[in-house]
Amino acid sequence: MKWNRKDNKAPLHGITLTGGNHNYFNTQWSPGSGQVAGANDAIPGESSGRCVSQDGTDQQHQGLDEVTQRRIATSYTVAFFRRYLMGDMSTQPLLTGREKPADVPDVVKVEYVKPH
Repeated sequence: MKWNRKDNKAPLHGITLTGGNHNYFNTQWSPGSGQVAGANDAIPGESSGRCVSQDGTDQQHQGLDEVTQRRIATSYTVAFFRRYLMGDMSTQPLLTGREKPADVPDVVKVEYVKPH
């Protein structure tokens, strides 16, 4: 998000899930699907259930499970669409990081940049 902050004309939202991985966002690519090539694509950590961050720090974190990751993604995605498609300002605190959903573990980093 840093590269486009200067001249942005729309709000910028960045949401990062510590311990998440790309394949858990849907039921087709994740291991629980039973699909061929369904897999956990996180970089495995030194112990079971841990994964290595891909931000250059090589920190190890507890990996999220499929259900938790989808619940987090659903919470923020629904909030985003409610805010920008329906004009529901009640979701703004979630999208700016001032609040978090009650059923979400403390693994979400929210970045918000107001438009200029």
